[in-house]
Amino acid sequence: MARLDELAKMQSDTAELGALREALQGELDGIEALERAAAALDREDVATLGEEIDAFVRARSLMLAEHRLESRFLDFIDRVLDHSERAAGAGRLAVAKSVVQIVRGPVGDRPAARRLIDLEQRITAAAARANDSVQQGLAALGNRDIAAAESALECARSAWVDGPAVRKLESELMKARDCEQRLDGVEALARGADPSAARKELESMGPTNQLFRTRIFDIKQSLAKAQGLDHAFLLRVDEGGEFLVMRGDVISIGNVRDGSADLPILANLTGRHARIRRSMSFHGGMQDSVEADGGEVHVASEKCERAKLRDGTNVRLGRSFEFGYSVPSKRSLTSMITLRGFTVAGTDRVLLMKDRGRDGRILIGRSSDVHVRVPDADSEVEIHASKDGQIRVRCAAGGTIDGRPFSGEEPVAAGALVRCGNVTFVLQPWAK
Repeated sequence: MARLDELAKMQSDTAELGALREALQGELDGIEALERAAAALDREDVATLGEEIDAFVRARSLMLAEHRLESRFLDFIDRVLDHSERAAGAGRLAVAKSVVQIVRGPVGDRPAARRLIDLEQRITAAAARANDSVQQGLAALGNRDIAAAESALECARSAWVDGPAVRKLESELMKARDCEQRLDGVEALARGADPSAARKELESMGPTNQLFRTRIFDIKQSLAKAQGLDHAFLLRVDEGGEFLVMRGDVISIGNVRDGSADLPILANLTGRHARIRRSMSFHGGMQDSVEADGGEVHVASEKCERAKLRDGTNVRLGRSFEFGYSVPSKRSLTSMITLRGFTVAGTDRVLLMKDRGRDGRILIGRSSDVHVRVPDADSEVEIHASKDGQIRVRCAAGGTIDGRPFSGEEPVAAGALVRCGNVTFVLQPWAK
């Protein structure tokens, strides 16, 4: 180039000098473009690699002949294909594929084209194997088989470590492992006699992970039992009185000496004299019925084997024991029986709680449409059983449980003192 510049000073009217100089400049530009492309390949800067190869192709159009720098170009193509093969062998198909796509056009029908086609086929086959393994892994997760999912992930990684589908499976497995570890912690808290902390940790995990749905349900069931309120409990409300709360669809009534009835009465009854059956229908809603079991039943002075109970119904069992049936609140499916002349656990009022769901909530307040009336109550409180059987207290105004503030809704353990405004109560476990 320098010699041509010197010649041009003496022979400025020779056109061939300018053309030759332009062709040589094209060669220099092409060499520099290949050098920059090689550097971009080393750092896997695919965008810059493509730009520099385009620059080389443009520079070749200025050269004296198309075959100029051919040897340099073929060496560079071999280097590109070597790099892509190594990336594909390591499972980095995204890099391998993008690099191959960039050089496909410039390679044309050169001998390297056969090698390029073979490499593209290997990349496609590896991607298919990876996607098949991912589908197997996701199916294993759906079947709650984490070990099989992890095995499938290893196969997928070996074929396509940076594939989007592989990353999705990795993410799902990571969530599953995290959930599994947190559930292990919840169970450890439950075993360590700290059900309150176990419940809080479980609630902080958010929506139920479908993979662990059965395990989470079992944990919730065990935590509900750990409350000590799973069969029946006493509700003691300041200024509202005491109530025995019975949970269950069938409640048997009988003589206390026999000890087999759910509701034992110190009266002249058989061991399991009668039972109250609670049934739910789509059209009729909740319906309570009294049925004779081992003794006589009279409803509204008429002897019967089975009769539906309605608000205000009077029932006599045997000769001397009577109770009245009522539905204290139209906003709840929990009903009540009032014992006449007898008590159980020191109270004559028994609430038949509709278990599992807020539709069976026990309402405490000052209105007439509640189960427990507290004349000076400044807020309404409800007690209900969640779907997992856990007893929870709910109060829009919030309150405290054993002095610890809560807002909205909170599980309550047996024996805990609950205050919601000027409504104070405690739930005590009860066993017949």
